[in-house]
Amino acid sequence: MINDFNFDDNDFLDKRIKVLSVFLFVFILLFLKNLYVLISIVLLLLTILIYVSKGKKIFFSCISSILVSLFVFATLIFTYGQTETATFILPIYKEGINLGIIILLRIFASVTALTLLIRTTSVYSIISTLQWIKLPATFVNLTALILQYIIILGNKAEQIKMALIARCGMSDKLSWWKKIRNIAYGAGSLLIQSFDISIIIHKAMLARGYNPYKNMYSHPQIKTRNIFAGLIILIIFASILLIDYRLGGFI
Repeated sequence: MINDFNFDDNDFLDKRIKVLSVFLFVFILLFLKNLYVLISIVLLLLTILIYVSKGKKIFFSCISSILVSLFVFATLIFTYGQTETATFILPIYKEGINLGIIILLRIFASVTALTLLIRTTSVYSIISTLQWIKLPATFVNLTALILQYIIILGNKAEQIKMALIARCGMSDKLSWWKKIRNIAYGAGSLLIQSFDISIIIHKAMLARGYNPYKNMYSHPQIKTRNIFAGLIILIIFASILLIDYRLGGFI
């Protein structure tokens, strides 16, 4: 059994408390309905992420959440509700706009919180925490693969982007249609290579002794200070729910 060096006595907060807090926070976001509470949370998380990133690019980390959020928002404004407020090819509904904004903020806040967790916590600590709370081995295995896969896939996407630029695929002399076609070629190449990368990553993990069905980490007892820190975090989460309830929902 490996002595997990990530649970260090010098850490300000036990990694298990941090991981569980982030997962609980994402779950709590599902119940928040007040627009101002959600905007405040998003701005706070973005501020912390920019500070933690120390000037590094964070747009790529959030691009997936932005695209998914915008897709959900665009779907809801045209399909959800009964009060028509405007028309853009299809009728746009007021209820769809309200619900779409709330879901957009929830998704963005969730992804930002998880990005913060990945930036500040090692993959080993996250996996060992999932094993510590006795989650199914299949879920732990998928999580470990995804965490490794995202990092490598991001690097591969950056390589394809630089290759596209180096071959003048995004030149100003090209028409917008040719640029879109070149981007589509790059995206298709990324999807094809991603399948091979996923197989290589899984084989590499198994070759290094990874076994999702065996607890490979030792888990020291949570110290009293971390227990109090967890209670404070629970109080903060309860306060957020109470404030959201008192202010009333946007939808």
